[in-house]
Amino acid sequence: MIMIIRRWDGDFLTAKKLIENNTLGRVVEYESHFDRYRNFLKHNWKEEDIPGSGIVYDLASHLIDQALWLFGEPTTVYARIMNQRKLEGTKTPDSFEIQLNYDNDVEGDYASLLVSLKGSMLIKEEKRLRLMIHGVEGSYLKYGLDVQEDQLKAGLTPLKNEDVFGKEGREEQWGELTTSNSEGHAITKKYQTLPGTYIEFYKNIAEGMN
Repeated sequence: MIMIIRRWDGDFLTAKKLIENNTLGRVVEYESHFDRYRNFLKHNWKEEDIPGSGIVYDLASHLIDQALWLFGEPTTVYARIMNQRKLEGTKTPDSFEIQLNYDNDVEGDYASLLVSLKGSMLIKEEKRLRLMIHGVEGSYLKYGLDVQEDQLKAGLTPLKNEDVFGKEGREEQWGELTTSNSEGHAITKKYQTLPGTYIEFYKNIAEGMN
């Protein structure tokens, strides 16, 4: 079972808003990343050679769920799943590239859409790409993962720290939105990330149990 809580990541909520509001026009390319850098084994079950382990079950599942929630079922799927670190003691996959293709011959919002989902344990860049979305009217680029997981590890909670929880504290963390002005020239500006709201996932569970 996929933990669908990542549907309430701030970066994903922002992308969803831009797409649903048609800010980018018809979307033609959606690229989503979940990258880390760890060139050693952490020695937990996720990196053991057992069913359900590896980066696809751990991280790709979230990106797949987000893409299906946004765009629905694709026409075709292509995937490369690899072990790139080649570390002694495991052959568990640690890299993936998954493409979801939407039929080029049909009419609709997502005709000829290409969705690329990527993840690796060997991305050492200081700024790691999270989302890149291109539409016929504009583009959105976002670096860095949602802040909620790190905030929870630091002891913050959405109830006790409502003023800051789920929010990116610095403008440089925001994504970049590129559109055109009235003269057709490209204009790029910072676009504030919506607050992440994991608490909504648990509210939905509580409502379903009542």
